[in-house]
Amino acid sequence: MADKPVGQFYLPGTSTLIDVGSTNANYLGLYHYTTQTSQTKEANSVVDIGYHYVALDANGSPIDSNGDGIPDYLEDANGNGLVG
Repeated sequence: MADKPVGQFYLPGTSTLIDVGSTNANYLGLYHYTTQTSQTKEANSVVDIGYHYVALDANGSPIDSNGDGIPDYLEDANGNGLVG
C-alpha cells in the first residue's frame, strides 16, 4: 500500500508518533483505523498521533473480516467482535 490509496498523511513505520497517545485506540473508536500505509489496524494498541484512515484490504476496500459485505468499521465499530 505504498501508493497511499486514500490520502497523503500516512505515517512512516519508523515515526515517533506511533503508539504514543494517552489511551488505547479502541477507547476512541479507532479500532479499525490506521495511520500507516501497511494498513495495520490500531486495534487495542496505544493510539497513534496523526490523521487516521479506515484500514483497507489489498484491493483498496475497507476491511471486511467476515466477508458479509459490511466493512468492519461499520459492523463492529468498537472492535469487540460483536455486531453493534
